[in-house]
Amino acid sequence: MLLAAVLLQDRDATGPDDEGAHTGITLAHDVLPRGVALLHGRVRDRVERLRVEVLEELNAFQEIGVRRHGRHHSVTVGIRIEVASDIAACAATVPIQEEIWSGDVVVPPQLLLATLHNGAFVALGYVDGDERAAGFVFGFLGIYDYHFRHHSHMLAVRPAYRGTGLAVALKQAQRDHCLDQGIEIMAWTMDPLEARNARFNFAKLGTYAREYHRDFYGAMPDKLNAGLPSDRLYVEWPIGTDRAQRRLAGEDAPPLEQAEAEGIRYLLRSAASGPTPQEPPIAESHLLLEIPRAFQETKRADPALALAWRTAARDAFEAAFAQGYAAVEFLRSADGRGAYLLVRQPARPGVAGAAGAGAPAARSALR
Repeated sequence: MLLAAVLLQDRDATGPDDEGAHTGITLAHDVLPRGVALLHGRVRDRVERLRVEVLEELNAFQEIGVRRHGRHHSVTVGIRIEVASDIAACAATVPIQEEIWSGDVVVPPQLLLATLHNGAFVALGYVDGDERAAGFVFGFLGIYDYHFRHHSHMLAVRPAYRGTGLAVALKQAQRDHCLDQGIEIMAWTMDPLEARNARFNFAKLGTYAREYHRDFYGAMPDKLNAGLPSDRLYVEWPIGTDRAQRRLAGEDAPPLEQAEAEGIRYLLRSAASGPTPQEPPIAESHLLLEIPRAFQETKRADPALALAWRTAARDAFEAAFAQGYAAVEFLRSADGRGAYLLVRQPARPGVAGAAGAGAPAARSALR
């Protein structure tokens, strides 16, 4: 459910390129061993348990098909979700797109409607007392590694309604749509340096990531992305799992202090001078990768520092993913620091563990 949504600085907003949901039919070998579940006991123990839940080959998806997915429908009082079905509803997303990103990246309502009539999903969120839509989500059906999945392309919430639960409600509606289609995985892209988006996707939804793409969308002129390479994490959300259900029901990730107390090593740290790379990954089972607290503020105040962060995070993620790690949580500290928790995935029999570099090799090692 993602919310790749790009929730930037106190926002429940996600980039037009960032936010997606995908689902697939029987992903027997392509899902983190149900095991990205760290949350009762030590951080390491939680992750191990999670690795037994999500990274296990999902013949579990076949089990899910039999027991049928539980659905979490609780929504904050005063919020309603309306699934779009006509051009007027699709057109209602345009003012929100322009407000969040600017007119340079608007998806035309005619295109939204065409995809809607061919398996896509568009929903608007409303809050009592305001007749204008307060947010929307848009995703479409796609094929990835020979399987169907739902790609969630956009999720945005107006600034006044961030933190109300509307973003989660929109993702829940999108998840239900996908489950009704028989799709079990949603996916989207997100800027790895946006801490609020990371918190939303990993901690609130239960996503994971094992692919890093350099300058994925090329130069982007909108106000959230202009001036830097559009590097992205490809975020995957196995929406039919118990983990996803628990996160939607309010279960949270452990605090960053707990991981630090257990001695989990940092791959990248934040210092007053900027990003500080640590020793490269060797054979640790878990790693931490810290990012800025407010990347948009960094971009405005010091573009050179923002570029340094882009480069440092790129190097750290690519090195880890090439060795078979996956990002499975985003942990926050009491003082506002944030870091991804990376877990080394067990190599499958007959598959080279960390051969080569880049996303394809990392993905293969997880099968």
